[in-house]
Amino acid sequence: MLRIAGNLEEVEAAYQAQHGKLETEKLLVIKLGMSGTHTTREIAHLLKRSRGAISNWINAFREGGIPALLMKQKPTGRPASLTAEHQELLRQGLAQGRWRTALEAHEVLKQAGCPVQINDVYYWLHKLGGTLKAPRKSYVKKMPTPRNRSSWSWKPISAK
Repeated sequence: MLRIAGNLEEVEAAYQAQHGKLETEKLLVIKLGMSGTHTTREIAHLLKRSRGAISNWINAFREGGIPALLMKQKPTGRPASLTAEHQELLRQGLAQGRWRTALEAHEVLKQAGCPVQINDVYYWLHKLGGTLKAPRKSYVKKMPTPRNRSSWSWKPISAK
Protein backbone atom coordinates (compact mmCIF):
# COMPACT_ATOMS: atom_id res chain seq x y z
CA MET A 1 0.00 0.00 0.00
CA LEU A 2 1.11 3.51 -0.81
CA ARG A 3 1.74 5.93 2.05
CA ILE A 4 2.21 9.64 1.44
CA ALA A 5 2.95 11.91 4.38
CA GLY A 6 1.33 15.34 4.42
CA ASN A 7 -1.58 17.43 5.54
CA LEU A 8 -4.78 15.84 4.18
CA GLU A 9 -6.89 18.94 4.96
CA GLU A 10 -4.55 21.14 2.89
CA VAL A 11 -4.72 18.71 -0.04
CA GLU A 12 -8.50 18.51 0.28
CA ALA A 13 -8.81 22.32 0.24
CA ALA A 14 -6.60 22.56 -2.85
CA TYR A 15 -8.62 19.78 -4.49
CA GLN A 16 -11.89 21.66 -3.91
CA ALA A 17 -10.39 24.91 -5.23
CA GLN A 18 -9.05 23.44 -8.50
CA HIS A 19 -10.97 23.69 -11.75
CA GLY A 20 -8.52 22.15 -14.21
CA LYS A 21 -8.83 18.45 -15.00
CA LEU A 22 -5.12 17.64 -14.78
CA GLU A 23 -4.61 19.52 -11.51
CA THR A 24 -7.66 17.82 -10.02
CA GLU A 25 -6.33 14.39 -11.04
CA LYS A 26 -2.93 15.15 -9.51
CA LEU A 27 -4.50 16.13 -6.20
CA LEU A 28 -6.77 13.08 -6.29
CA VAL A 29 -3.68 10.88 -6.64
CA ILE A 30 -2.23 12.48 -3.52
CA LYS A 31 -5.53 12.07 -1.62
CA LEU A 32 -5.71 8.39 -2.56
CA GLY A 33 -2.07 7.91 -1.63
CA MET A 34 -2.61 9.54 1.76
CA SER A 35 -5.52 7.24 2.49
CA GLY A 36 -3.14 4.27 2.41
CA THR A 37 -5.70 1.93 0.86
CA HIS A 38 -4.39 1.88 -2.73
CA THR A 39 -1.17 0.96 -4.47
CA THR A 40 0.39 3.03 -7.25
CA ARG A 41 -0.80 0.44 -9.74
CA GLU A 42 -4.40 0.63 -8.48
CA ILE A 43 -4.41 4.44 -8.59
CA ALA A 44 -3.05 4.36 -12.14
CA HIS A 45 -5.75 1.89 -13.14
CA LEU A 46 -8.52 3.95 -11.51
CA LEU A 47 -7.47 7.16 -13.28
CA LYS A 48 -6.44 5.46 -16.52
CA ARG A 49 -2.93 6.90 -16.27
CA SER A 50 0.45 5.24 -16.44
CA ARG A 51 2.23 4.21 -13.25
CA GLY A 52 5.13 6.40 -14.33
CA ALA A 53 2.93 9.50 -14.43
CA ILE A 54 1.47 8.67 -11.01
CA SER A 55 4.95 8.15 -9.58
CA ASN A 56 6.16 11.45 -11.05
CA TRP A 57 3.28 13.30 -9.43
CA ILE A 58 3.89 11.63 -6.07
CA ASN A 59 7.60 12.43 -6.23
CA ALA A 60 6.87 16.06 -7.11
CA PHE A 61 4.53 16.30 -4.10
CA ARG A 62 7.09 14.68 -1.77
CA GLU A 63 9.84 17.05 -2.94
CA GLY A 64 7.95 20.35 -2.97
CA GLY A 65 4.40 19.90 -1.74
CA ILE A 66 1.30 21.15 -3.52
CA PRO A 67 3.04 24.05 -5.34
CA ALA A 68 5.57 21.67 -6.91
CA LEU A 69 2.82 19.23 -7.85
CA LEU A 70 0.70 21.88 -9.57
CA MET A 71 3.60 23.78 -11.15
CA LYS A 72 3.21 23.97 -14.91
CA GLN A 73 6.23 22.71 -16.79
CA LYS A 74 7.78 24.98 -19.34
CA PRO A 75 6.96 23.59 -22.77
CA THR A 76 9.87 22.14 -24.63
CA GLY A 77 10.35 22.51 -28.32
CA ARG A 78 12.27 24.23 -30.99
CA PRO A 79 13.23 27.82 -30.16
CA ALA A 80 11.82 30.62 -32.30
CA SER A 81 13.74 31.35 -35.48
CA LEU A 82 13.52 35.11 -34.82
CA THR A 83 14.67 36.94 -31.74
CA ALA A 84 12.36 39.42 -30.03
CA GLU A 85 14.29 42.30 -31.68
CA HIS A 86 13.78 40.90 -35.16
CA GLN A 87 10.11 40.21 -34.45
CA GLU A 88 9.70 43.83 -33.37
CA LEU A 89 11.48 44.96 -36.56
CA LEU A 90 8.94 43.00 -38.63
CA ARG A 91 6.02 44.25 -36.52
CA GLN A 92 7.08 47.89 -37.02
CA GLY A 93 7.62 47.36 -40.75
CA LEU A 94 4.15 45.88 -41.09
CA ALA A 95 2.58 48.75 -39.18
CA GLN A 96 4.33 51.28 -41.43
CA GLY A 97 3.65 49.37 -44.65
CA ARG A 98 7.37 49.38 -45.36
CA TRP A 99 7.51 46.39 -47.74
CA ARG A 100 5.68 45.41 -50.90
CA THR A 101 7.03 41.86 -50.87
CA ALA A 102 8.17 39.26 -48.38
CA LEU A 103 11.51 39.20 -50.19
CA GLU A 104 12.04 42.84 -49.22
CA ALA A 105 11.36 41.96 -45.59
CA HIS A 106 13.76 39.02 -45.94
CA GLU A 107 16.50 41.36 -47.18
CA VAL A 108 15.96 43.74 -44.25
CA LEU A 109 16.27 40.83 -41.82
CA LYS A 110 19.45 39.60 -43.49
CA GLN A 111 20.94 43.11 -43.22
CA ALA A 112 20.01 43.12 -39.52
CA GLY A 113 22.07 39.94 -39.08
CA CYS A 114 19.23 37.43 -38.86
CA PRO A 115 19.96 34.17 -40.71
CA VAL A 116 16.35 33.34 -41.58
CA GLN A 117 14.92 31.46 -44.56
CA ILE A 118 12.25 32.98 -46.80
CA ASN A 119 9.68 30.42 -45.61
CA ASP A 120 10.26 31.63 -42.05
CA VAL A 121 9.65 35.22 -43.20
CA TYR A 122 6.24 34.24 -44.61
CA TYR A 123 5.44 32.45 -41.35
CA TRP A 124 6.41 35.41 -39.17
CA LEU A 125 4.73 38.02 -41.35
CA HIS A 126 1.50 36.05 -41.06
CA LYS A 127 1.94 35.42 -37.33
CA LEU A 128 2.57 39.11 -36.66
CA GLY A 129 -0.63 40.15 -38.42
CA GLY A 130 0.31 40.60 -42.08
CA THR A 131 -2.02 39.44 -44.81
CA LEU A 132 -1.37 39.01 -48.51
CA LYS A 133 -2.93 41.71 -50.68
CA ALA A 134 -2.52 39.58 -53.80
CA PRO A 135 -3.16 35.85 -53.94
CA ARG A 136 -0.29 33.40 -54.00
CA LYS A 137 0.92 32.12 -57.34
CA SER A 138 -0.89 28.79 -56.99
CA TYR A 139 -4.24 30.58 -56.97
CA VAL A 140 -3.50 32.51 -60.14
CA LYS A 141 -4.08 29.38 -62.23
CA LYS A 142 -7.56 29.01 -60.77
CA MET A 143 -8.59 32.62 -61.37
CA PRO A 144 -10.08 33.55 -64.75
CA THR A 145 -8.68 37.11 -64.64
CA PRO A 146 -4.92 37.56 -64.92
CA ARG A 147 -3.04 39.32 -62.14
CA ASN A 148 0.48 40.54 -61.75
CA ARG A 149 2.23 37.35 -60.67
CA SER A 150 5.29 39.09 -59.22
CA SER A 151 3.35 41.29 -56.79
CA TRP A 152 3.44 39.93 -53.27
CA SER A 153 2.19 42.61 -50.92
CA TRP A 154 1.42 42.60 -47.26
CA LYS A 155 -1.32 44.60 -45.68
CA PRO A 156 -0.88 45.42 -41.98
CA ILE A 157 -3.84 44.73 -39.71
CA SER A 158 -4.58 46.19 -36.33
CA ALA A 159 -2.51 44.93 -33.39
CA LYS A 160 -3.93 41.97 -31.52
